Amino acid sequence: KTKLNKLLWYSDFLNYKETNLSISGLAYAHKPFGAVPVAIDEILSVLPDIKIEEKENEEAEYTYFEISTTKEFNASYFNATELLSLEKIAKEFKTIGNRKISEKMHEEKAYVETKDKEYINYDFAKYLKIN
Repeated sequence: KTKLNKLLWYSDFLNYKETNLSISGLAYAHKPFGAVPVAIDEILSVLPDIKIEEKENEEAEYTYFEISTTKEFNASYFNATELLSLEKIAKEFKTIGNRKISEKMHEEKAYVETKDKEYINYDFAKYLKIN
């Protein structure tokens, strides 16, 4: 879930930087591990094709959530600019884990200049460190 939250945030803010429109229309709040879409748990729980499984990493002694879908990606839901934003974010973070993405986000002006539980204004997109 952590990586999903970050990928959504970066995709929305990168697209907003380019077009003044987010992809998802979600609002984000400042949380200890980075930006989190407001009510993301409620949103995911009502999507019929989303499967959320709690898993355990016994070696590292922690649990995590794995999110998957039964649907194939449908590019027709997105315009060309949105697809480019999604591709850039996917490429940027393809091999980066949750901790590194959180660290990167914590360096973003949008995170640095907001406080815990505060909404993150899309105007911060112009300072995004990813182009």
